[in-house]
Amino acid sequence: MSTTSGLVQRYLIAAVLAGSCGMMLGIGMGIAHDFRLVPVHVHLNLLGWVTFAIYGLTYHALPEAAKQGLARVQFWLAVPGVVVFCGGLTALRLDHPAGFPFTVLGSFMTLGGMLCFGAVLLRSFAKPRTVPQALPAGSVA
Repeated sequence: MSTTSGLVQRYLIAAVLAGSCGMMLGIGMGIAHDFRLVPVHVHLNLLGWVTFAIYGLTYHALPEAAKQGLARVQFWLAVPGVVVFCGGLTALRLDHPAGFPFTVLGSFMTLGGMLCFGAVLLRSFAKPRTVPQALPAGSVA
């Protein structure tokens, strides 16, 4: 498995896991009629499912971007960042103030992941593109 396809697969698997957890949390809240964790549900679905899927599909579309070392740093900030953030937010919403530092740390990790993603894209867009040369008349490819 290449570095590019590995990163794409890891992001898409993380997206499905986060989206599934967000959906199960939503179902559980509905069954229990206890909606204190709605912010966690929303963040799992938006930051987890949607954002991770966008990262993965972007790296699939731009394989050269996925080869940058910063793309791997981004993964290790973004995915654990959402886990740490949602864990801290869950604690806060359940009236455990000890979750606050985790919420803050996870927020900054997630932001760091987004900023890395932006830097990876800018680096990719700044690289000159090679245009395939036309074959001379009468040559066979």
